Amino acid sequence: MARGFLDAFSAVEAVKRGLTAFACTSAALSTCTFTGKLRARGVPDSDAEQRKAFAYVVYEKRFEMAMLGAMAADTEFRVDAEGDDDGGENNNRKRPRPEKKAFDNQLCFRQGTRSLKLFVTGTVHVTGCSSPMAFVSLVCDFVRFLWDEGFVPAGVQGYTLLEFTPVLINVGFALEQREGPGIVKIRPQALATSIAESTVTLPEPMTPGHVEYETERHPSVKLPIFLDAAATKKMTISFCQTGTVSVQAAREPAHIAAAFGYACALLETAATQHAALHPSPKELLRKTTARQVFRLVHGYGGAHYDACFNAAPGNALCG
Repeated sequence: MARGFLDAFSAVEAVKRGLTAFACTSAALSTCTFTGKLRARGVPDSDAEQRKAFAYVVYEKRFEMAMLGAMAADTEFRVDAEGDDDGGENNNRKRPRPEKKAFDNQLCFRQGTRSLKLFVTGTVHVTGCSSPMAFVSLVCDFVRFLWDEGFVPAGVQGYTLLEFTPVLINVGFALEQREGPGIVKIRPQALATSIAESTVTLPEPMTPGHVEYETERHPSVKLPIFLDAAATKKMTISFCQTGTVSVQAAREPAHIAAAFGYACALLETAATQHAALHPSPKELLRKTTARQVFRLVHGYGGAHYDACFNAAPGNALCG
């Protein structure tokens, strides 16, 4: 799998070197979902024995681990005893409804913004990682947590990560001017028109869907890409007016290279035929806020102190 990512990003760099209407940053992984398989060492390799070893953790130690997370503030992993991903900490998401089914064949562990699910089959499912290395690191931390806290069944001598594959991959990149500092912004309506008329093709079996630009629903131009001939799986390319492009829900590294090349080809065509791109000075601060320095004086002719505030330009506080 590491070779797949290396080949994908090598292809991305090759596309970048061939751009003429604009330049862009390298594609950067944002969040990924991986699934892998753990094997318990020291017990027979049969499915029944391996399942028994992981069932000990999932079933017998479920509430003990949950109590540890509730009572020890410095515990690295938080465990949801009910088997639901929310675990009472909704993280700006809606709490699950009381009638929502709780799956008892898994345990959900949280480390910061990342979530790891362990199934009784030994499968691990991780969301919120930024790279394959982050996935491996999290699984290692998780195994160490089980070992240090005594949640390993008798006879198990350790765990081995046999394999892992990406399930969902999200990447992004930004457009830049070819010469000098500055960004390249997108005219959404012109880009949407250009994409609708485009004859740029994708590698088989991928096919583009219908381009969408509906400002009342989303400010970006969205283009679904169907990944199979049956059109049952898709990823989405989003073009933002600010010049950022994101690819959501790619299933494998090859999809990253294909989406990057396709997006850049569409932008090149849109720039030359529809003037959909325009350079803009590099913005160091948000338009809505500006950092202002205020001098506070203590006493007549006394000591002064500087304080920084974020104030909207034109505000009475800005002087």
